[in-house]
Amino acid sequence: MITEITQPLAAIANFAAVCTILAEHSSADLKKLHEYLASIITKSARAGPILGRFQNLVKHSEDNRIDSDLIQLLADSLTLVRANLRSRYVTVDTGFPVQSVIATVEPV
Repeated sequence: MITEITQPLAAIANFAAVCTILAEHSSADLKKLHEYLASIITKSARAGPILGRFQNLVKHSEDNRIDSDLIQLLADSLTLVRANLRSRYVTVDTGFPVQSVIATVEPV
């Protein structure tokens, strides 16, 4: 999602920088300047819906959050990757606290 947002924003910044350079010269190629300005409009129009989808995702995420035990989440995660860790000769020392650590999280 971040790449979808940063790509059009980076393109907008790049085209705007080139437009600034072209506009500083009296012999500027107005056709090129117009082309770059059109690209800025296109890229900014693309960024709007992406940001809207991101806003919807965040809005829906807040509605689905649940309280969960972080210690249990870590233990479950280690169970999922245990075989992969063993195959790579990786050991994980877990010195989890005895008491639960509760956090509000997005369910997966």
